Amino acid sequence: MIRLIREHNMLNGLRFSVIEFLVMAVIVMGFGIYIASTGAITFAIALLGVGANCLVVAAVGMRSLQAGEEDRSLAATFSPSSRARILEEHPHAQRATWALSALTLIPFAVTAAVLAWRVRGRA
Repeated sequence: MIRLIREHNMLNGLRFSVIEFLVMAVIVMGFGIYIASTGAITFAIALLGVGANCLVVAAVGMRSLQAGEEDRSLAATFSPSSRARILEEHPHAQRATWALSALTLIPFAVTAAVLAWRVRGRA
């Protein structure tokens, strides 16, 4: 899993990945704390765990930056020529990106569903 995280960070830019996953950690953990305050401890633990996983991804990126690993600018990441080269050099990169996206978006969807359920239950 660390290999997948390091590759994702390298391909998308270390600084971008660090910021992306720190923002996700703050949001998910915020939801987790709110959900815990409502008494839904199981959901809260799940969300806090997802937030902790996001922190791990960010920490791996920060460690790579501190080690002086090459960072890719966001503009370079999304230029057509750069994307073509990345896909040629890393043919499985899109699959890894989809996997990481699904693993981070599913908790947001679950959180939104739980919040909607709570709001409807109180209305």
